[in-house]
Amino acid sequence: VEGTHWPRHWSAITQEAGERVASSDAQSFSGRRSLIVRGRSDAAVGARSSHVPARGGSIYEACVQVLVEAGRARMYLEFWDGAGSRLAAHFKETTFRGGWHRVDVRAEAPADTSTVTVMLNSGTRALGIAYFDDVVAREVTPLPIDRFGTAAFTAAIRGVTVMGERLFVSSRSPVDGHLRLAEVDPHTASVVTQVDLDVGGAAGGALAGDGTYVYIVPAGGSDVWRFDPRTGEASAWARIGDEAVWAYDLRVVGEHLYLATYPDGHVRRFGLGDGLAESYGAVSSSQYATAVHADDRHVCGGSTEAGRLVRWPIDGGVPVEISPAPDPADGGIVAMARSGGALVVASGSRVICIDSNGGQVVHAAPDDDHLGHLAVGPDATVYALARRGGALYRVDDAGLTSVAVLPGEGAYEALEVTADGLLVAVTISGDVRTVDPDGATSEFSLVDGAFAYPDAVHSMLLHSRTQQVWVAGRDAITVHDPATGRHTMFRTPGEAGALVEGSDGTVYAALNGSGHVVRYDPESHRRTDMGVIGHGQRRITGMHFDAAREQLLITSSPTGPDRAGALTFVDPATRELDVHVGLLPEQRVMGIAVSGSTAYIVGDTDADSAEPTQSAAEVGAVDLHSRTLLWRGVLEPSWESYETVLIDEGTLYLMGRCPSGHWFSYDLTTREIVRRGALGGRGAFGLSRGRVFSWARWAGEIRELPSAATAEESLVHAGVEPGWAGNPMFSFTSNGRETWGADGTELARFPLIA
Repeated sequence: VEGTHWPRHWSAITQEAGERVASSDAQSFSGRRSLIVRGRSDAAVGARSSHVPARGGSIYEACVQVLVEAGRARMYLEFWDGAGSRLAAHFKETTFRGGWHRVDVRAEAPADTSTVTVMLNSGTRALGIAYFDDVVAREVTPLPIDRFGTAAFTAAIRGVTVMGERLFVSSRSPVDGHLRLAEVDPHTASVVTQVDLDVGGAAGGALAGDGTYVYIVPAGGSDVWRFDPRTGEASAWARIGDEAVWAYDLRVVGEHLYLATYPDGHVRRFGLGDGLAESYGAVSSSQYATAVHADDRHVCGGSTEAGRLVRWPIDGGVPVEISPAPDPADGGIVAMARSGGALVVASGSRVICIDSNGGQVVHAAPDDDHLGHLAVGPDATVYALARRGGALYRVDDAGLTSVAVLPGEGAYEALEVTADGLLVAVTISGDVRTVDPDGATSEFSLVDGAFAYPDAVHSMLLHSRTQQVWVAGRDAITVHDPATGRHTMFRTPGEAGALVEGSDGTVYAALNGSGHVVRYDPESHRRTDMGVIGHGQRRITGMHFDAAREQLLITSSPTGPDRAGALTFVDPATRELDVHVGLLPEQRVMGIAVSGSTAYIVGDTDADSAEPTQSAAEVGAVDLHSRTLLWRGVLEPSWESYETVLIDEGTLYLMGRCPSGHWFSYDLTTREIVRRGALGGRGAFGLSRGRVFSWARWAGEIRELPSAATAEESLVHAGVEPGWAGNPMFSFTSNGRETWGADGTELARFPLIA
């Protein structure tokens, strides 16, 4: 507007806003001026564009360049009907203060839409100063996404109990917002019935049975649910607390249901007849009460606080500590059982038998097996099961005697005994393994039947030779053939945190949790174990096949308070693992990018339950011939952690973990930061046909970032449902114009370049 520099087709949203919204020549993205908005704490401040005709059902996108000087900035995309009523408003907020950056919103216009507007402000009743420039609002046609059905399947279990000769199991994750509960006959390897229960959207939890009902405490909720197998119906039976409180252990003894709860670390009980609640109190200072047991005189509770075990009078009162002698390797009380007059406790690699007078006998498991579960047979024999490896023992006065080694792999969720003496072990991934009274073993998997449900995607790979898509879920890989619509699935000894293809077509996988490295024949899917990274490395953060030197490169990090991440070199021919810990001192190694003979790695100064020892994360360069560090340094002093890294023609692209989802590009020649931006959350980078893409997991957005091929950032896909267990991964098609990925739980192919 002449004489005022006020932008045409814009107006202040309120009179108060008019005093704090103005055209400014202090900053601009293009041209000489921008719109400045100075927020107020007592009123909304901003400007709205004039109304532009729009059509219901069409997709609209608004974008703006923003410079935040203080506080925050917002952009709204608003839809209005013909009477001037606002039908919907979609906004995006930014607090990024690293310079001008793009903010955009994409949404579908409601059916009765007549016009669309854009509103700019500094947040609702918030102080802040922001500049806005180059606003664009337009109708767009989204690129079509092809979907190919469920990407990965699982039968992951959380709750297990036995009633009579039947086994009851519950799904570890919600299935379409429901808890899946199945009644299984372990003698015939069949699912008798299953039902999806509405328990408020919570995930699977502990189970216990009283001979008539199955009691369920879903994780993330605060109710005890009671399921009647005769009717197939469940109802909220008792309330644990006002906040989210659930059970790590649950068992019926006599006329009561006993619970060991999280996050308050308490032991509780409910009367089966009236549902009345009683709390005995906290086991320790830990949030985790992990085990509970009772007899007619006492109730005992154990926790993750190493070896902490307490006993209360059955009607409540002052607790008495009866903890066994501490062992730093134990990690707490994980299971309890009672046989005769003795309480039997599993803690780490030990079984402790405590008599009624407090006397203790300690038995150590052979080979330091970590014991995870106890069960009592009809003849009062106590059995102990290793959490991994399948070693099953009988516990008696002489110690631990081997009964069987169960077939297969995986970590175990439970050990139960049926009324006729069948030992039933259930893995977290849904394998059911049995030992009959004669010692014969058998196995079947719930993932092969109707109990299976969609899983989160842990990693993905498009195989270049077969054009099949490999999708790793929990302890399984599903191989899809998009040309035929068929898929096959095979089990894995853990969660594949990364998949890559070797130069001969071999598929390599690195497993979260164990640090195992394995390879698969692309046709037969036959597995070959390559070795274990070791050195405390539990999380796989990146993997790359270096074809020029025929070696596999893996970045990884430990769990817990340790920070010493590693870069591992694997020789496929010899299966030798060369593990380099501490290339980035006191940092976890979070990702890898390779150019020529140099690998670039990025660090994370944070650690679980431990304060950082340095203020900024580093970036390092490693020579792939000598496997030595070329240089390391702090590129951005305000960044505590990196999430991932990519390289394109001498420019590094770096994504932040803290600050989450921020990114910058860095010129390795000039050693300067070139561009900055914010993605709305963490995720992944991808490079195809010389163009750089990002995929932010929780923001649900795939973007093209500025590069040598493209000057400006653009939004490629919005509203992508999060279906990844961790960060998304790009798996580019052979023409480089599309990528395979996950849209929710579905396998999907996303066009990127028109």
